Amino acid sequence: MSSISVTPHLVRINNLEIDDEETVKIMNEVEEKDLEQYVIKSINIGLSVLRNQMTTEKIDYVEKEFKRLLGEIEDRADDWDDLITDSMTDSLNPEKEGKPINMLRTSILTELTKLRDIIMKKEGAMEESVKGTMKGFDFEDEIIEDMMMWQKYSDSFEKIGDVAEGKTRRKVGDVLATMENGMTIAMEAKAGSNYSDTGDKSLDTQMDQSMAYRDSSGAIAVTTVDAMEDKRWQNSIFLDRGKNRFIVAVDRENEDFTILRLAYMLLRERILASTKTDELPSQRTIDPKQIREITDDIVRDMSSATKMRQILTDVEGRINAMRDEISTYQSKIQGRIDELNALL
Repeated sequence: MSSISVTPHLVRINNLEIDDEETVKIMNEVEEKDLEQYVIKSINIGLSVLRNQMTTEKIDYVEKEFKRLLGEIEDRADDWDDLITDSMTDSLNPEKEGKPINMLRTSILTELTKLRDIIMKKEGAMEESVKGTMKGFDFEDEIIEDMMMWQKYSDSFEKIGDVAEGKTRRKVGDVLATMENGMTIAMEAKAGSNYSDTGDKSLDTQMDQSMAYRDSSGAIAVTTVDAMEDKRWQNSIFLDRGKNRFIVAVDRENEDFTILRLAYMLLRERILASTKTDELPSQRTIDPKQIREITDDIVRDMSSATKMRQILTDVEGRINAMRDEISTYQSKIQGRIDELNALL
């Protein structure tokens, strides 16, 4: 058995024997004087080759490990990509509560809703104003038609409410009645509830302005029973506001303009009676006091009739409600009877 010792500067091999057939064959071809150097050279070359081979194996191992690590990184990168994609998709989902995009969407929608509400309020106010104006125009036509059909005089009635006056372009008067002597009565038609007892929208103020602008001797503000019920201060279908100004509430729904006719008759006779006799054409006049007494009686009767109509409407509503309640109980009773029949 051979022994091999290695020092920092020397390798010693004792009793080395090699029985490899190829090696023996090669060594036999070498001259005896060169054998030692040949063996040493062969060992040196062989060791270098072996070392290089080992290095190559290590490189191959490192390369394989690197490729394996690269593969794992690529796999994880795919997972990370999926994770990032899922996370971004989740974060950008506008329907998922608590996410930034959802919070932004909610905030935008809230602001849009506020803006929409503001626009709708303004549009609603404009639409209501237009509707009220158009309703007023229709009301003016109804007033003129009724007065023309009823009147016993030769007075004329014309619609002037769509004519704007002054720098403010405000309507002044809606219907103008002209008597034979040229004196006029201005009428304010208020089909809606856009008027009040005091302030700029008060009927007194509007009648004063109409009389002043039209140089009229009197004015009548014509409202409706429905509007009167909404106004707590307008407690009668006929109000005498003084200075030849009346406020009346007609039953527009039932096309009953009787109170307007009476108010016009009373105001007309009052105006004529207050005019000097020599300025009037020869004609028969009526005592305004008598007309006022008759008017007061009619107002009381019409107010009572209006209240009775409201009571009848209320009673009818209650009867219908009772019918509905009876029908409900009948249905319940029939249901219980059906249950009993099912048990028998």
